[in-house]
Amino acid sequence: MSELQSVATSSGTTSEKGSDRRWAHRKSCGYRASICRPGSGTSISCSIVNMSTTGACLEIKDLPADPEQNLHLPAYFTLAIRVDRMEIDCAIVWRKGAQIGVRFLAAPRPLDCSKAHAD
Repeated sequence: MSELQSVATSSGTTSEKGSDRRWAHRKSCGYRASICRPGSGTSISCSIVNMSTTGACLEIKDLPADPEQNLHLPAYFTLAIRVDRMEIDCAIVWRKGAQIGVRFLAAPRPLDCSKAHAD
């Protein structure tokens, strides 16, 4: 094994074919969650398509497919995951239609029930 293959394998950034550049393995899930807008007290319902220790793919059912209309989504927000009763700070790293990719900015913490919104 070459030094490059050894580094890539130990860091988890590539697959055997070199096509997957993710740092962590993603697990499919269908959890319901909420995007909590900072300072506004409002939230947007979403579902978690897949998640890893470093980020997630979220799907927002009521989001327009036109990226120009998606500007109302904050670049940084708190994701409230109801099933785990956890929340985590996130940053949007990509958008494609009704899906967005987020990077986790901090470790998950217990959900602040005073901020949780039921759908």
